[in-house]
Amino acid sequence: MFSILKNSKNIRLYFIIVLMLWLTGIPDLFMDQTSSPNINVRPAKASISRESSFNLFTTEDYVKVSHPNYKSQVIDVKKQKSVRLEPLLFLDLEQDKTFYVNDIPIHFQAIPEAMFMMGSIKEKREQPVHKVYINPFRIMEHEMTWEIYQICIAENVCPENEMNINETKKHPVHSVSWEQITNVFIPWFNRKTRSKFRLPSEAEWEYVAKANSNTQFSWGEDVGVNNANCWGCNSKWDYKITAPVKSFTANKFGVYDMHGNLWEWVADCFSSYEHSPRDAYPQQDIGCDRRVLRGGSYKFKPTYMSTSFRGRDKPMIKSNGDGFRLAQG
Repeated sequence: MFSILKNSKNIRLYFIIVLMLWLTGIPDLFMDQTSSPNINVRPAKASISRESSFNLFTTEDYVKVSHPNYKSQVIDVKKQKSVRLEPLLFLDLEQDKTFYVNDIPIHFQAIPEAMFMMGSIKEKREQPVHKVYINPFRIMEHEMTWEIYQICIAENVCPENEMNINETKKHPVHSVSWEQITNVFIPWFNRKTRSKFRLPSEAEWEYVAKANSNTQFSWGEDVGVNNANCWGCNSKWDYKITAPVKSFTANKFGVYDMHGNLWEWVADCFSSYEHSPRDAYPQQDIGCDRRVLRGGSYKFKPTYMSTSFRGRDKPMIKSNGDGFRLAQG
């Protein structure tokens, strides 16, 4: 063997093979996969499983903590020695559900438990690519519309806001800040529906946008014709006005308008993915001065509406290119 390794090409090949074997699982042979890390968990009978696929290419040691009727969490036991699971508020999250505001139906699509690769190598702000666990949740099948938001205005809860010329009640509402959505609209919407909603996390949003695809858009790599509303999407609304919700084909999850039309606020602070949650919980940094926007808009080019592109803005900013949709779970 040593005579073979005298050749420099063979030496390089040998080390490449060793490195590939190491990265694809040899460390797991030296790790007791059944042992439980020494961490405090609540509820006490929660199960702990080491997630080797989360630990690939990292120095972290991730485990998944789960219990029936609680939201699972994935934590790095090198940094976190205790975890308290949140009880599930809804036990039927794997079923679609329709809610009503003044007899107007708002449909939410069920998204089952899953794991996916988040991010991309195209932009620094989208790196590193990392695996994320998704708890079951529901997401609004289209962006929030003027039809619903105007009721909030009429009841003197939401601040005054006007539609653009040629917009109808079926167009998505815009010019609402992250702060207005979270502090004013959502509490009102919760009271009207007698339920509980929130903005989706950035990870939940990206998972739904990808809809089990590995391409730039849920339908493929090319923007195509009339698949969305953006500057260069080849629709009749491009760079002019928002399109009425559900004007384009839904993705494989049955969700509309995840690309283009309006940027969508999500719950997260804008921060690096280096230490982002691996369980789709939103990043909430102390002193957060930027919130994440996703999906691009009718005024932006196709690049900005890719499934992984990350926009950002101050949480008090209101823009006619920004809207939102709600999630539950």
